[in-house]
Amino acid sequence: MAPASVLADHLVMKICHTKPTESESLLALGARITAQGANALIELIQRWRTAHADVAGGASQGPAASQGGASAAGASQGGAPMQLPTETYTPAAPWKLAVPPAGKKPPVWDASWRRFQQGQKESIEQIALTQVSGKAILPSTVSGHLLTALVQGRPVDLARLAQQVTAQGLAPPSEDEWDRLESAEAASGINVVTTLKLVKTDMCKVFLPAAEKEWAERDDAEKAEVSYWYAKLDWYTAFRKVGLVPSFAGAAKQARMA
Repeated sequence: MAPASVLADHLVMKICHTKPTESESLLALGARITAQGANALIELIQRWRTAHADVAGGASQGPAASQGGASAAGASQGGAPMQLPTETYTPAAPWKLAVPPAGKKPPVWDASWRRFQQGQKESIEQIALTQVSGKAILPSTVSGHLLTALVQGRPVDLARLAQQVTAQGLAPPSEDEWDRLESAEAASGINVVTTLKLVKTDMCKVFLPAAEKEWAERDDAEKAEVSYWYAKLDWYTAFRKVGLVPSFAGAAKQARMA
């Protein structure tokens, strides 16, 4: 069988774009390979990830572990890992500044949420790879959609989401990282709960010199570091907006922000 019959060029491009961590994602994509072949390709991608691990700690870290009845999301830069409810979490109310979906066409985040949370409960990789448009998106984009759904008051299986994004190097903040973001929020004078459109740079530049540079002026390591912290900030702001106080290694985090 010709190579193009096994993995067509457009499939290869999608794989390179998303760098999946699950063999099921390749099969869902339509790759004409056996389960053994899919596993071998995933191992190849994993070796590439390991060889190209960036200084920000954004390399794949594997699935989250379970501790004390909660999902431990993993810590990339030290500190106790965040522990998440083992059951689907439903916010008490949407974020007070959230704009409800309007119009006949649902927002893009709604489709990702339905595929992840309802029906077959697809993985973020499968959702990223098999878009209705035919054009793959990044798993981090799907993760952002699900955090948007949380802010909108939708129930989200946070433990399952954390497990999947940790494999992508996008784990929720560890305790040390949460503390750093919390301090940055206070030092910057920003309140993420009352800010409609947060400029991530305004918070991150408090502790991250690279965030003060224009994107084109950053080297590859600085770009990776900024992207790493932006992903942490997405988790932080979503939790703050819905009033979810995280726990770390079994101890509840004391809320210090208004």
